[in-house]
Amino acid sequence: MDITEFLHKEGNHCVLPAWLESWTEDSSFDINHFLSSDVVFYPGGATDGQPIKLFNIGCHVSCFLYADSDPKILETVNQEFSKRPLKGYDLFQIREIIFAEVFRESSGTTIVSFNGQNGIEYNARDDIGCLYIFKKKDCEIKDIGSQFVAILYLHVDAFYVYETLFSEKNPPLAVLLADHGFGNNYAKFGGGDKLEDISIKHRILPKWLLVAENTCEWKHYQRLQGVNAAIGGMNSQKRYLFGI
Repeated sequence: MDITEFLHKEGNHCVLPAWLESWTEDSSFDINHFLSSDVVFYPGGATDGQPIKLFNIGCHVSCFLYADSDPKILETVNQEFSKRPLKGYDLFQIREIIFAEVFRESSGTTIVSFNGQNGIEYNARDDIGCLYIFKKKDCEIKDIGSQFVAILYLHVDAFYVYETLFSEKNPPLAVLLADHGFGNNYAKFGGGDKLEDISIKHRILPKWLLVAENTCEWKHYQRLQGVNAAIGGMNSQKRYLFGI
């Protein structure tokens, strides 16, 4: 069976978060509400929408977090969504996100600044991302899941995002691991590298890993037998589902 069939067969369909279900154009963004939802995280994901398709169709995940240090990532994503919005959805709202809305100390105070490993210094009022809210079309369309989809794109170092946002919150439901080996991917995300070290140190253990064929899985994760690979990414690689 394919990955979406497996996730659907598992029967663990995610509930649409109340904050997203009641979202209007005047709603304020709360990162704690977002992180308390079932989230799929994609470090260095650029405009690769495969995890959105797989996990929205498979188990109705409605919240996706992308972190990419490419300086043009937000411009690129805006252009992509203007040409190719999510299938079966209308783009309901685009909202700019500033650093202070996302990153806070454990005491709740805003982190004043952060010197990223990509050489960028972020300050509290800096625009660092966009939140895209999609609403399901009224017409009946097969193979789409949640009534709303929220995609948070951050132009911030993916390691910092993973460690800071998930170490004191629920772990993401799933993480996509792909070692691209070009551009701004100055470190790998797969087994034996920094993202796995952060995951072990803080016990940030997602239920699922979607792992590209050129990438090592993390320790203690096993490939799901009988579940076919999904083809995705700019190089059309095979990606396999792993569970803990």
